Amino acid sequence: MRIEGEQTYPHALLHYLRIGSSSTWKRLQRVIGTIYGVSDLEPSSAYVFLIRAVNQQGVSNPSPISEKFNTRQLGELIAIYRNLLGGK
Repeated sequence: MRIEGEQTYPHALLHYLRIGSSSTWKRLQRVIGTIYGVSDLEPSSAYVFLIRAVNQQGVSNPSPISEKFNTRQLGELIAIYRNLLGGK
C-alpha cells in the first residue's frame, strides 16, 4: 500500500495523545532520525505516543503505545531555563 504524496525515503509518523482530554490522536509528518522534539504539548499534562514506519512498501502497523510521559509545570520550565542561562 502506498500513500499518495508520501516520499519514497524511509521516515516515520509520530502520533501522540494527551491523556484525559477529549482530543484525538495528533500526527507529526515525516519524522526522520531517532530523536524528535514535540513543541505543542500542554504544561502539567500526560501524553502517550506511538510510531509508524513509512517506506516504499507503505505504512507499518502502529507500534505499541508508549508509557505515559508527563510534561512539567510552566514555572519549573522557567526555572530550568534561568539556570541554563546562568541565573538571569
